[in-house]
Amino acid sequence: MAARGVCSSILLASLLVLGLAVTSLSAQAATCGMPPNSNNAVPSDEFATIDTFNDGANVTYKCIPGYSQKGGSRTITCRSGMWTTLTLICERKSCGGLPELLNGQYEASSNLFGDTAYASCNEGFNLVGKSYVVCLSSGQWDTNSAVCEDVKCPDPPEIVNGTIVNPPIGTVTYSSVITYKCTVGDLIGESSITCTLHGNYSSAPPQCKVINCADVTVKNGKKESGFTPPYKLGYAITFSCNAGFIMNGSNTIKCREDNQWSPSPPMCLAVTMKTTTISTKTAVTMKTTTISPNTGTLTTQGPSTASPSKPQTGSDKDEGNDAALIVGNPLLLLGLAAFNLILMVGQSPAL
Repeated sequence: MAARGVCSSILLASLLVLGLAVTSLSAQAATCGMPPNSNNAVPSDEFATIDTFNDGANVTYKCIPGYSQKGGSRTITCRSGMWTTLTLICERKSCGGLPELLNGQYEASSNLFGDTAYASCNEGFNLVGKSYVVCLSSGQWDTNSAVCEDVKCPDPPEIVNGTIVNPPIGTVTYSSVITYKCTVGDLIGESSITCTLHGNYSSAPPQCKVINCADVTVKNGKKESGFTPPYKLGYAITFSCNAGFIMNGSNTIKCREDNQWSPSPPMCLAVTMKTTTISTKTAVTMKTTTISPNTGTLTTQGPSTASPSKPQTGSDKDEGNDAALIVGNPLLLLGLAAFNLILMVGQSPAL
């Protein structure tokens, strides 16, 4: 009996130890390790140093800097050694509207945390300072240090024998116009210069020079305008040519800034004609013409011409043909008779 009681005690003690061991193992299996990280969210600061969590323990999350909660739950729970799923939604903070910039503006594709806005200035202004701002984790744009300053040009240069019509008051800024005039001589170049975007002037200032072109005459020609000097810058003379002459060049010339005429004065050239002279030699003989009313024959004596270069062949035949032609033409007979009478009167001695 005693031995049986001892055995029972030992068995009971063994069962007790085994139960405690199982209980201990069950307790160890129900704990959770460190809570997991999540995109854009981390456990709150009070859980940062704890690496073991009992079953049923809760852990609270927060959004990382620059992000804010847009939905879901911030809490997870340790259940049977596993953490429940975190449903917290963290999105980038908005910095709102872009900052203002006097005489300029900021431009950005987005206004969320981490985005950059770039500054630019209006025409006629230069950017001074940092050229961009960043959307901070606080949801605010960082310090706006950019400034748009006027483009400035140096003081306008003075000119000899001239003055500035509209002297600037203070600094010369972009698009300001400076106008000059001459007190002596003629103004050469542009009368006005402008302050450009690059901080310089659009051109060199003009000059004031005394211009006096020499008088000009054209041989065999005359002036139609601009008769007498002085001939200052831009003055003109117009020429024409005398009768029998033709102009070579421009009829009008102008006085240039280098005291020369442009274009060069014209020339009047004589008009010439080509003539052709034909020289001939003729033989002259005296002929008289008589008409016989009875026979109708004609005899001619008096002045006549004949070319020695023409061959005198067949003369008898030709004379017969001439007489036949005259006899057959009464009007020609009368004309020849009148011509013969005139010759005879001309050769008679004066009464």
